[in-house]
Amino acid sequence: MAFQSLDVRLGMEFMRSIQIEEKLWVRFPARNGSFLEGVEIGALAAHLATAVPELRRTISAAAFEQAKALAAKFGYRALAGNDAGTGMLEVTFTTRRRKPQLRLISSNG
Repeated sequence: MAFQSLDVRLGMEFMRSIQIEEKLWVRFPARNGSFLEGVEIGALAAHLATAVPELRRTISAAAFEQAKALAAKFGYRALAGNDAGTGMLEVTFTTRRRKPQLRLISSNG
């Protein structure tokens, strides 16, 4: 599934959508970036507190470092996907160890 930008233009301002749950997004008109990041991190904290083994969320790139630190406190690792110029990241939070990527190496020199 291709990720599309979640910014919505209203008049001269952009409103960023925030993922609360799967298929549930909210927007807050006339709010600054700090408020929006706070909502993103708060919603993420609530999900991480449920202790599911893996969680996928779309968050703003600006909130990623804070989300990564929060995830570590809950025992999760944060694995970010591509930004693709949208300012949003698909992030997987997991408590599982990733298996190493194995490669076949030819012995024929």
